[in-house]
Parts: sequence; structure tokens; C-alpha cells
Amino acid sequence: ICTVRTCWRQLSPFHEIGKQLKQRYETSLKVGSTTNEATGEGDISHVRMQPLPGPSDQIPRTTDLIYIDDSPIFCQVSMYSPGTSARKCYKDKNCESICCGRGHNTQSRVVTRPCQCQVR
Repeated sequence: ICTVRTCWRQLSPFHEIGKQLKQRYETSLKVGSTTNEATGEGDISHVRMQPLPGPSDQIPRTTDLIYIDDSPIFCQVSMYSPGTSARKCYKDKNCESICCGRGHNTQSRVVTRPCQCQVR
């Protein structure tokens, strides 16, 4: 007879969580909000699918991501972003997206650092 039960909960691998978040981000719902002037309480209204055409008054589920304002366009200079100027990227990894497809300059450097090696 077992007198002790142990339940283990474990997070999914980090890349799986990232994939799920990205999928929810890509299907997120844009909502409007209204405030009741008499009570001061807020409410979500005028929900609509942003990326895909669909019903204009879709009610979000508790697992859906919702947003009120569109994200700024980080490729253009604005109060939220300096644009693409002076962004650093990693060759062959993320330069195309970081630089918004506008091309990039390559700079090579030789850096000398102490290696903290020990000879025995």
C-alpha cells in the first residue's frame, strides 16, 4: 500500500513554448474597449480577427492573445524605434529580418583578449 503520492509537473521545452506563443501571436484578436461613464468599469467590445478574415464579433477565449493597439513598425523611425540604422545582427542568422530586408554592411574586427590559459 502506498502512503505517499508525489505529483510532478514539468514545463514544456522552451522551444515548444515559443512555438505556441508565436502561433497565438499570429492569431491574436484585436479588441476595442469601452468605459462605462457611470461606474468607471471597462469592457472589451468590437472584437475582430486581425490576420485572417472571419466573424466581426468573435468572442475571445481565455487562451487567446488580445491587443488594443497595433504594434509600431520597428523598421521605420518613430518615437518607439530608431528604425534600422546601426542595428547589429549576426551574419547568416538574422540580418535579413533585423535590417527589414534593406541590406546591410559587413564589418570585420580582430579582437585580442587574454585567454586565461594555464600551462602545466
